[in-house]
Order: sequence, then C-alpha cells, then structure tokens
Amino acid sequence: MRVWAARAVYGLALGGAVLFYCFYFGQLAWYVLMLAVCLPLFSLVVSLPAMLTAGIVLHAPAAVEREKTCVLQVYMLGWMPAARMEVRISVEDRTHPGQDCARWLHLRGEAPAEWELDTAHCAALRCSVRRAWVYDYLGLFRLPVRRPGAVIVTVRPRPVALSPEPPLPEDIPPLPEAREETPDWKPPRLPLWRKALAAVSGAGAMAIFLYAANVTDLSAVVDKGGLTALGQKQLALYLVFCGLLLILALAIGRRSRPPAQVQLPVEKRRLSRRTTAAAASILLLIPVTLFVGVYYLNNQRYGLVSVLVLLECMAPFFLVFEGRRPQARELVVIAVLCAISVAGRAAFFMLPQFKPVMAMTIISGVALGGESGFLVGALSMLVSNMLFSQGVWTPWQMFCMGIIGFLAGVLFRKGLLRRARGSLCTFGAFCAIVIYGGIMNPASVLMWAGAETLTWKTLLTYYVTGFPVDCVHAAATVFFLWIAAEPMLEKLDRIKEKYGLLT
Repeated sequence: MRVWAARAVYGLALGGAVLFYCFYFGQLAWYVLMLAVCLPLFSLVVSLPAMLTAGIVLHAPAAVEREKTCVLQVYMLGWMPAARMEVRISVEDRTHPGQDCARWLHLRGEAPAEWELDTAHCAALRCSVRRAWVYDYLGLFRLPVRRPGAVIVTVRPRPVALSPEPPLPEDIPPLPEAREETPDWKPPRLPLWRKALAAVSGAGAMAIFLYAANVTDLSAVVDKGGLTALGQKQLALYLVFCGLLLILALAIGRRSRPPAQVQLPVEKRRLSRRTTAAAASILLLIPVTLFVGVYYLNNQRYGLVSVLVLLECMAPFFLVFEGRRPQARELVVIAVLCAISVAGRAAFFMLPQFKPVMAMTIISGVALGGESGFLVGALSMLVSNMLFSQGVWTPWQMFCMGIIGFLAGVLFRKGLLRRARGSLCTFGAFCAIVIYGGIMNPASVLMWAGAETLTWKTLLTYYVTGFPVDCVHAAATVFFLWIAAEPMLEKLDRIKEKYGLLT
C-alpha cells in the first residue's frame, strides 16, 4: 500500500472518530478520538530507530551463462527490523543502450525481494538502487534510505562443444621459407628531361626567393609615382616565381605519387552534389559578404562580417552529415586541428609570416575533405586573431585560408594532388604565393587605401611590396609540410579507420 493510500485510510478513520465523538458523548468516544490522534505519533516513535538504521544490500552472481537463471536479491538490514521498505531497482544493459528497465520491490522483515534478470542475450547488466524508502508500522511516514553500490552481472555465452579436428594428410607440401617481402608498387621512373626541368625550375625559384628576401628597403621599390625600376623588376620576378612553381609541380607530379591504397580509387573521385553546392557557397556567398562589408559597412562592422563568414564556412561542413547527426568525436578532431593551428601560430609569433597555419589547413583538407579543410582554415584564423588582434583583415584571412583547405580536399579527391612530400610542399608554396598573397594584397588596398584608390598602379605596388612576405609564408608552409604532413596524415587515417569519421 502506497503512502497516500495509507494516509487516506487514516484520514477516514480519524474522520469516523471525530463523528463518533460529536454524536455520542462520553468517555468511550473520547478514548476513541484520542487513540486515533495519538496512534500515528506512537507508530513513528516506535518505528523511528529502525527507520534511521535501515540499510540495503544487493546480491547477485558476478557472472552467469546465457539463458541460465539469474536472480537479483535485495536484503533489508538494520539494527532493528523495519516494518516495510520500497526499493526502486534499475537494471542497465551497458552493451545494448536503450534496453534499460526498472521496477519497485517491496521488503518486509528479513525475507529478501527477488528479481529474475533477463539472460537471453550476452550483456553486462548494472543493477543499482535509484530510490529507497522505509516506512513506519502504519505506513504514514517514510524516510529515504542510503543507496548501496551497484552490482554488475556479466552474461557470458554458453560453452560450445567443439568437434574433433580432422587428421591432416601426410602428403602436405612443406611451407616456403620466410623471406622479406618487398612492396608490389614502385613509383615510375622520372624521365631525364623531367628531372632536369624540375631541377632548373626549383633552382630558379629558390634563387628568386633569396633575392626577393634580401630586398628590405621598400622605399627603393615604390615612390609617389608608383613602381620604381627595381619595383618593376620585383614584379617581373614575382610572375616568374609563380610560373617556376607551377612548372616544378607539373614536373614532379608523377614522381611523388604514393602507393595506391593512399590515393582514392578512380570511381570515388567524382565530386558529389554536396561538394559542388559547397563550392558554389564558398565562391559566391562569402565574396558577396566581404563586398557588403567593404562598400556598404565601410569596414566598420568587421566583427559582424567575421561571424557571417564563419557561419557560411560551417554550412558546407555540416552538409557532410546529411541524413545523420554529427558525432562528438568527429567534431573533436576538427577542434583539435584548429587548436594545433592556433597554438602553432602563437608559438612562432616572433617570426613574421613564419606560421604553420596553412600547412595544417592543407593537411586537414587532404585527410578529412574539402569542407573540413575550409572550416579548419577559417576557424583557425578567427580564433588566433583573438591573440594577435581582430580587425578588418580577419574576414579576408578566414576566406583565404579556408579556400586553400577546400582546394586541397577537392584536388586530392580528383587525384590532382598527391599525398607525398614533394607534391604537398609544391602545392603549399603555390597557395601561399598565388592564392593567399593574390587575395590579401588587393584586400590590403581596400582596407588601408580605400576602394576609391583601387587602381592598377596601387595594386601592383601592393603586390611588389608584399612579395617578400609571401615568399616567407611559402617557405614556412613548405617547411612544416615537409616535416609534419606524412606523420599527421598517417595518424588521421588511423583515427578515421578506427572510428569511422566523416565517411
């Protein structure tokens, strides 16, 4: 009987005693009324020592075979025997979430309450007490009971009798001797003319880089009239440098091809509609947002523009999870890659433009896809600028770094970008010079000089003066890709295969 039912019965009895006293005056009616009033107090006083010292013990076998009887027993302990106890028992199946059950068990005296557990399937059953109440003798008052520790019951599979092994024939040929296995795949030999072309283009790009890095006096490059003779020479070297990087990438492309298991098969290289929609969103929606921020907001609402760019970056990423919810471990991998980029940028704060952010963005795009690469690049620039300072440049940096990560993922999926060091380093240098520098230089004109001063002369001036900085950025990207690309891609492959991430 529940406590409300006992109290209802007592209320009826008390009401009857009051009516008896009202209609039948005398000592008997008075005694009946006093007995009805004092009886609950007497029951509480008598039952209180047992209620305060009451306890619970769960008992069940630690392991049982499948389809065998397993009984969970609940005992009531205490200094004095309590009148009654109600216990809410929960049985959780750790191997099959969602198949939990619970029920109330009633205990009286020293006899245990029993619950036969379901052992139809192999499982790990966790039996615990959710609630426990001890009552007085009348059931009008109750107190909570301290809950004991949980009991775990392991349901093991039933042993199966194995059939005897058949005898082996005597004429089995001996096993071949162990020998060292060599990989089946070997990279194709690079023709001599391609080796020469790669050596010449690489040496030329390195010479231009060293020459441009030595030009530190910008007043000799530009003046009030625009580019000087040295500036025009720097501009020509800028174009030649980009061309040499492109030639180097084409020359060593086949040589840097990794084994077939690392590259995507041909049938999986086709871009999905989701990726195409993401590309359209990145190439159309974000530039429109930046245009509105420059021409209509006068670069004053860069915080709002940054948030809008971030949301537009997140939309293609979450399109990856079409038809299902994203798992926490998938988001954790993205967060960890962003954290590594931010920490790397902060660690090299003393070296201008010598940062590992672009290298981490390219690695993320190759390992996790273009959408993830875009999100890692954009989010890394936004978060790291909280340390370096936010400004009108933040949305532009987010867009530049994000589009590099997206291109890395798309080109790798199409088979145009290889996972070898040479290919990744060449791609990183090309992105630092052509994409990041090619977007940030005209953006600098819009940010500092204003849209009305955007002419070919000012644009070329910003390109020439930013060329040494772009070279340092390219060198940093090549350095970090050379030392970190292969080990990080291997670790990310293991994580993807183990947890089935972003598949």
